[in-house]
Amino acid sequence: MGTKPPVGRPPVKRRDPLSSEVSGVPDAEAYLQEQLEARERRKAEAEQRKAQAARQARRESRPKATYDLPLAIQEALKQMAEEESVCASDLAALAILRLVLDYKSDQVNLKPYRRPARSLKFAYHLDLSAEYDQFDS
Repeated sequence: MGTKPPVGRPPVKRRDPLSSEVSGVPDAEAYLQEQLEARERRKAEAEQRKAQAARQARRESRPKATYDLPLAIQEALKQMAEEESVCASDLAALAILRLVLDYKSDQVNLKPYRRPARSLKFAYHLDLSAEYDQFDS
């Protein structure tokens, strides 16, 4: 039957579709490997960007505030945090929470500390110099 070529004719040569003669690309295997690596690299970079965006969104969603505190208070807060093995930010949150709760239950009187302020945002500053003197001693 027909598996042998007819007598007198050379066998048909089948060409490799990835050979440089057919594809026009010198060394197609290396080219394809390079393309696959580039695809994997882009995919990994996209995943990194996505993870970084998620981290940034979490950071931005956390409410934060900055307050000017004397260095002595900052140092005392750090020392307390080290002694108690807790976060200094948590200690500051506890102190502010206690102040707010005491204020709401009328246990805090700010009037003795009020001094007129030159600001359109608020009418008073609190003069805490006597409190700071007690703190330092």
